[in-house]
Amino acid sequence: MADAITAKLRAAGITQEALSPVLGLSRPAISDRMRGRTRWALTEAREIADLLGITLDSLVGDEDLDCDYVLTEAGAR
Repeated sequence: MADAITAKLRAAGITQEALSPVLGLSRPAISDRMRGRTRWALTEAREIADLLGITLDSLVGDEDLDCDYVLTEAGAR
């Protein structure tokens, strides 16, 4: 998953420095995720997908992923 996210961010020209304030993470924390040292959280991946204007499936490279659930904000019903 880290490789797919990193590739999409690079293709869009989004730098670690630009992504840092969007996710509320330090640049070293972004670097760790992009290098696969730390896993991306689902909420972080969703923010990146929103930033890129794509789905989570597309972000992680699984266009055919079939999901029958909906992500909601914490506490939302």
